[in-house]
Amino acid sequence: MQIQKIDKLPSPISFETAAPFLFLIMWSSGAVMVKMGLIDASPWTFLFLRAITTFLFSTIVLLILKPNLKFELFRHDKASILAVLKVGFFLQFAYLSTYILSIDAGISPGLVTMVLGFQPLITPFLAKESMSKQGYAILALGFIGLCVAVVGAKGIDMTHAIGLFFAFLALMSLTFGTIKQKGINMNIESMVVYQNLLTVLLFSIVALCTDWQVTWTRELYLSLFWMSIVVSVGAVMLLLYMLKRGSASQVSVLFYCIPLLAILFDYLIFGEKLSEITVVGIIIVVVAVYRFQKIKPVQVAENKRINK
Repeated sequence: MQIQKIDKLPSPISFETAAPFLFLIMWSSGAVMVKMGLIDASPWTFLFLRAITTFLFSTIVLLILKPNLKFELFRHDKASILAVLKVGFFLQFAYLSTYILSIDAGISPGLVTMVLGFQPLITPFLAKESMSKQGYAILALGFIGLCVAVVGAKGIDMTHAIGLFFAFLALMSLTFGTIKQKGINMNIESMVVYQNLLTVLLFSIVALCTDWQVTWTRELYLSLFWMSIVVSVGAVMLLLYMLKRGSASQVSVLFYCIPLLAILFDYLIFGEKLSEITVVGIIIVVVAVYRFQKIKPVQVAENKRINK
């Protein structure tokens, strides 16, 4: 009897492979949604509303999906909790606050993007990760592409000392938060609850010391929903997931793509035109990120062999 050969079905894409793409789409969409939300609310009011919505939603959902979480939250030692809160302070409070304050001070989003573009370059130094000259050359190429894209989008039009100062603080907050996260072994669900609780407390204090300015509109509701659930819960959990499985520099290099995707979202939603220079810059960044992700595993393997 002749047995008919059955073609092998293509294997589905693993979650680990899809995570970077999902993260980039979620995180980069935040710039457009913040732009929409700040039309009807002041920066500190918007940040407080985002924080409280994120905490309530994430905690309720996580407790439903993982009932034992309410017991696990009290089983962690103080050192681990403090380490998680420190990361939460950098990533969820300091970074968001200084980013919005830099724009509020008059600096253009394009210039903030260029300042934050240094993150993949300084992360290997601060994280003490070994890397070849080729690796640094590719990271530098990515930063050049980012600058080209932003200049092409005419994002650089204002410079203010205070704005640059806040942009630098945003850069350091994002970098230190990413690096510090690598040394934490706590489960992601507990980290999200602890960090969101800290963020609510901090933004509540700030909200009490500032003027409350908000006009409730459909656009504001949409912006808060997107920033609180899609970005602050979905994207942050993906970021923590990737940091637990890759090097800090491998994850940080993805941030090169975020402002470029934000430019594309701005084009699709607000009709901002894309210049040929911006398209060239986007292509350079995509090539640099792809090449860096390809060479990094080889370098890590070589380093382990040399250390042995």
